[in-house]
Amino acid sequence: MKVSRSKTEYMCVNEREGSGTVRLQGEEVKKVQEFKYLGSTVQSNGECGKEVKKRVQAGWNGWRKVSGVLCDRKISARIKGKVYRTVVRPAMLYGLETVSLRKRQESELEVAELKMLRFSLGVTRLDRIRNEYIRGTAHVGRLGDKVREARLRWFGHVQRRESEYIGRRMLDMELPGKRQRGRPKRRYMDVINEDMKLVGASVEDAEDRDRTLSTWGEGDGLSSAFSESRDAAGLFLVMELVLSDQVKFSTR
Repeated sequence: MKVSRSKTEYMCVNEREGSGTVRLQGEEVKKVQEFKYLGSTVQSNGECGKEVKKRVQAGWNGWRKVSGVLCDRKISARIKGKVYRTVVRPAMLYGLETVSLRKRQESELEVAELKMLRFSLGVTRLDRIRNEYIRGTAHVGRLGDKVREARLRWFGHVQRRESEYIGRRMLDMELPGKRQRGRPKRRYMDVINEDMKLVGASVEDAEDRDRTLSTWGEGDGLSSAFSESRDAAGLFLVMELVLSDQVKFSTR
């Protein structure tokens, strides 16, 4: 294997003073504070703020590509929701199943999503339409629920792998030493434990695929009132937002 000196970079995680440098054939290798790996941005301080901003940007880029469909008044809200879930949302969720999101970052993603949905349905915040109604009309569940679902599903995949699998080893690894003083950072397993507690699941559920699917679900994270069956014969009817001049929204 040959390594290009000009293209080689390295990054230190939680670097301390005087950590030294890395040299390759006598030349110092460039040190960076972040880099992109498999489409995701990894930061040296362990944060994911920049990755969240890039996911929001990727979502808007996808939305603009299909805005001709999403903003067409002749197309029903249900079809717009399907297009959104197929094209836009996957770009926003890419790689987030392995990230320990904070509430603020999750809220940042949801705010961007609701802006897209409101644009698509032709309404603004001045219309005083609740977010739940916007999501229900477009058949789009809360993005936070979908992120949690993807995170738990990925955790289940890793738990069912053999103990020598690199992902399983990294997930079970415990670093020696004590954590720094002050409020500890939110670790990935802290988020997983919160997710499992919220859905009433356990690690044993993750090791059983059938139990995982029945407990955590495979849908779009919709609430029971707006859940959509995978069986075509069981598709339910919900109130659609009629985008015409004849409809007026109540502001009461």
